[in-house]
Amino acid sequence: MLKSGQLSPVDVSITTPFNPTIESRSQQPQYLPVNVEDLSGYVSFSKNILGIKNEENMVNVLKYLTEYINPIALGAVHRAREKNAKIASSLLKYHMEDGNLVKRISDIVTMGLYNHAFYISKKDAEELKLPIESINREIESLIWDLFSEYMTLLEKNLVEGWIKNNKD
Repeated sequence: MLKSGQLSPVDVSITTPFNPTIESRSQQPQYLPVNVEDLSGYVSFSKNILGIKNEENMVNVLKYLTEYINPIALGAVHRAREKNAKIASSLLKYHMEDGNLVKRISDIVTMGLYNHAFYISKKDAEELKLPIESINREIESLIWDLFSEYMTLLEKNLVEGWIKNNKD
């Protein structure tokens, strides 16, 4: 992993016809994405911050949620989260044999970081016990050269494509 390399958590957000809609001037409805961590945050906030403890009040919290978000969309978010956890575990198993460690890391990257914008640095990856390797300066320099070449090619193609498509 490069010194400046970063990974990111798996943060499930889905958009289906069952999601809440956003008012739009277009004929097509625009659907508001539903994020699994926002849903978890709502339930956690209800329990831990507002202090809702009994089952009847939690049922009311969930009833209120389903007045805004269709239960089918909530189920889709749950399935997507489970699928992503399974994919994360499967990918980790290619590089690790310790099933408990695989599950712990998978849980952290799919449920424990709460935000896709939380970047996992090399130091964070080492603390998670991800099997990363440092690379020597020569290889790092070659990787940056390749990255720079890709950027040059992309910029050139994007600019040429824009000019081509915007000629009068």
